Amino acid sequence: MKAITIADLIGCEKMAKEMIDNVKKNHAEYISGIYEPGRYAFVLDNVQPVTPIPTKGKQRIWNYGN
Repeated sequence: MKAITIADLIGCEKMAKEMIDNVKKNHAEYISGIYEPGRYAFVLDNVQPVTPIPTKGKQRIWNYGN
C-alpha cells in the first residue's frame, strides 16, 4: 500500500444536501466516496501529489516527515 498525496487537514463538515450537490459536479470525487446526508467529510488544503510513499495501510490520520 502507498500514499499518493499529502494534504493539510483543516476541518471536518457534516454532509448536507447542498454540499453533496456541489460534490456531484466533480464526478471523479463523487464516485470515490460515500456522500450521504449525516455523514462527515474532511476538509483538506494544500493537497499535493507525491512520489508514492510506502505505508502500512492503517486507516488513521498521521504526520509524514515529522
